Amino acid sequence: HLSTMASGASKTFHLLLATVLLATSVHCLTTGRISDDEFILTEEQIKTFFQNGLVTIPNVLKNEEVVFMEDAFEKFLNGTIKVPDKDFCDMSKPFGTPREKWSIVNAMLPTQYDPSLEGNLYERLTQSMAHQLFPSKNMTKDYDQLLNKLPGKSDAVFAWHQGRSK
Repeated sequence: HLSTMASGASKTFHLLLATVLLATSVHCLTTGRISDDEFILTEEQIKTFFQNGLVTIPNVLKNEEVVFMEDAFEKFLNGTIKVPDKDFCDMSKPFGTPREKWSIVNAMLPTQYDPSLEGNLYERLTQSMAHQLFPSKNMTKDYDQLLNKLPGKSDAVFAWHQGRSK
C-alpha cells in the first residue's frame, strides 16, 4: 500500500512539475495581454520606450472594454458628476472662461470624483507595464486626469510635456 501511494505521489509530482514547466515556458514566450491584471511587453517595446521616452502599445483594451470608461467620462462631460472649481476647466484658456468657449475639457482626478473608476482594467494593465519597465521601483499611480479635446476647435492644444520627478 505504501509503495502504491509513493508511486501515485511521484506521478502527481511529475505531472505537477511538467505543468509548472510548461506554464513557465508558455508565459515567457507570450506577450500582450495575459489576464485582466497583466500585459507582457515585448523586448522591442521596452527598448523603444527607453530609446524614445515613449512607446505605442496596441490592443491593450478591447472596444467593448472601453465602453465602461466612455460612459463614466461622459458623466463628467455632461455635468452628471460634479467637479468643483479648477478641477474642471479648460487648461488651454484662462481660468473662468465660460464653458461654451472651451476647447479642451479637463477633469482633474476623475477617480476621486467617481470612485467606480479606481482600479479599473486600464489602470491594472498599465501598472503591469510600468513594473516591467521599472522592476526595481515600486511604482503606483500618482495622478489621473481626463482630457477631452472638443471637435472643430483649432485651438485645442495641450502641449506635450513631462512632469517633474519627485
